[in-house]
Amino acid sequence: MLLREKGTFKVSDVEMAVLETNGDLSIMLKTNQQPVTPQTLGIPLEQEHGTTTLIMDGEIMEKSLDNLGCSEEWLKGEIKKQGVRAIEDVFLAQIDSLGTMYVDLYEDQFTKPVTEERSLLATTLKKIQADLEGKSQNTDNPEVKKLYAMQALELKKALDTILPYLK
Repeated sequence: MLLREKGTFKVSDVEMAVLETNGDLSIMLKTNQQPVTPQTLGIPLEQEHGTTTLIMDGEIMEKSLDNLGCSEEWLKGEIKKQGVRAIEDVFLAQIDSLGTMYVDLYEDQFTKPVTEERSLLATTLKKIQADLEGKSQNTDNPEVKKLYAMQALELKKALDTILPYLK
């Protein structure tokens, strides 16, 4: 029963189990049964931190905005992107370390889906890279051809680095 409560239904999946003095069961799964994480797959992730509250009860948290280095105009623009008419309609607005904003309104009928700016940015950068490669192939000037090709390569390197963070 204690194994099942920990989500383990096969004893053969367990490397070691310890019945603690308080009656709880601690288990260590066999290596091939442990959950897959981004680290085990070698996928780099940006370190995420706690959220910052920007609006509470319809009031802008000035200190939070200052700590982020953002202006009140920026905040109002971000709120409008989500279909909110006025700051006073917002019960709570928070932003996480990845730049994703969560907005909870007093009246939920105002809510609209959040636009996904990161995927739009990734698409735009990929298009610019493709345009540079195309210009490199379509010019007869060897110096210009080399310049476009180098810029396309530099942008590809940058994209390879930042794409995991734009998903």
